[in-house]
Amino acid sequence: MRRATMAGVPARNSISGEASRLTLSEDPRKRQRNPRDKGHQEENINAITNFLASTEYDRPFSYSLLSNPSLKDFQSIFRHIQSFIDPTIEFTKKFEEEVPFFLRAIKYPYTSEINRSQLIAITPHTWPVLLSMLGWLVKIVNSTYELMNIPSIEEESKSIFYEFLYKEYANYMEGRDSNDLEEAVEREIALKNKERIGIAEEKKEYLRRLKGEIKNESTQDLEDAKEKQRQAQIDLEKIISLRKTQEVKNKNYKKSHEEVLRAYRKLKDESAQLLQRKHELEEEIKMQPIKPEDVQEMTYERDQLIKSLEEIKRSKTILIREIDIKNQMIKTQVEEFESILADIKKIRTGMDISIEIKRTKTATDLLEYEEYSVEGNILMHEGAAKERLERLQHEIEKIEADAEQEKERNILLTETHSALSDEIEQKEERVKVHAQVYIEKKEATEEEYKMTVGRVDKAETELLKIQTEGDNGLFQSEQVLERIKIRKGRVLSKIAVEEAETQKITAIVAANIQSLKERVEEAKTTLELP
Repeated sequence: MRRATMAGVPARNSISGEASRLTLSEDPRKRQRNPRDKGHQEENINAITNFLASTEYDRPFSYSLLSNPSLKDFQSIFRHIQSFIDPTIEFTKKFEEEVPFFLRAIKYPYTSEINRSQLIAITPHTWPVLLSMLGWLVKIVNSTYELMNIPSIEEESKSIFYEFLYKEYANYMEGRDSNDLEEAVEREIALKNKERIGIAEEKKEYLRRLKGEIKNESTQDLEDAKEKQRQAQIDLEKIISLRKTQEVKNKNYKKSHEEVLRAYRKLKDESAQLLQRKHELEEEIKMQPIKPEDVQEMTYERDQLIKSLEEIKRSKTILIREIDIKNQMIKTQVEEFESILADIKKIRTGMDISIEIKRTKTATDLLEYEEYSVEGNILMHEGAAKERLERLQHEIEKIEADAEQEKERNILLTETHSALSDEIEQKEERVKVHAQVYIEKKEATEEEYKMTVGRVDKAETELLKIQTEGDNGLFQSEQVLERIKIRKGRVLSKIAVEEAETQKITAIVAANIQSLKERVEEAKTTLELP
């Protein structure tokens, strides 16, 4: 027995799709059995072992393993047996959630004995129930194969007739008489008929016993049978409703499929047009006349632009170097002025001098430089200093008579202050001159830098334009073609998915209808009275 032979046999109750939700609840017809009975367990283990050996099970197994398996072994054996019942099943949930759902779908009569905890952890206490379930699944698969392998009356008759024709033709070709061949065929057919009559008599006897049992059944059993018939009728109505729903879905799928095909044809036509346009552009580019003089002129202009760009870069470097030198000179002068100002502040004159020099860093596209600003009113401080000197003079005159030594000291302070004032004025003039020169040079440098950057940008833009114009048209055509290929692949993938889903739903509906028909026929046969 090979797994491939069951691939074409539809499962009676597949759990795939929405059809599994319409199955009945647990079948009330249960035969009493004791899963913990040793004989029952040995029978199931032998049946499972024989089944695994005959179906090319790809994992090791033995009698002792089936007596106390691990969770992984149980899951592997269950999936192997399940693949023969429904080869198309796809697990979308956890194992402990899918198994009860699957067992209810195929009408396992003891579903209530199996719960999530038993499927999560295998213990010696829970294993007999799971072993009985595996044995029941194996019996279902074996019974299906037996039904598939029983030849029909028509097939047996054809086999005998074809064998008779073959032997008759062989005798004719060899020139032999075949007087007893026809009688042998008649005897074989009579023997087959006798066997069929015996089987029919056994079935009639079995039916008579069943009718006797039906007569002996109570009214409650008859009501149960009617309830089963009613449930079967409800299932049939649900299946019919589901079939109508599936027909509507199939129509919608066909409509969507046609729309996708139309879109695909449209995309294909657009792709063909774009390819044709691409070929036309390629031919047009090939046919365009290009003069050697134009090429030489363009090459000469390019070389001149490159030389100009190099000269501009050299000029830029020289200007940056000169600006750095000027900045260093200005920085040195400012440091000298700050040193002088600090010395003035250290002199104990009783005056609060609030003159400060602030640095401000400025970054441009060309370089980064420092600007210096003087905060504080120098003239005001100068006036205040003069007023202070005058007050000191009056004090000196008052004290001159008392102490000559103080007079000399005041004179010394006056001379020192005058010298410092002159020096401050000189430094201030120098700072102003340097600042004015720096501002003028800065403005000239920035203007020249802007003009240089403009020329460089213009030259680079022209070079890039010359480089990209030749390839732009072909690149755009290739990009459009790639997008069309991607859209085509997506459309084909969507079509394949829709076709697979439609075939899957159709197979599920057909399997459920066939199963329902068999159950209805069984119910009708059971309810027939003499």
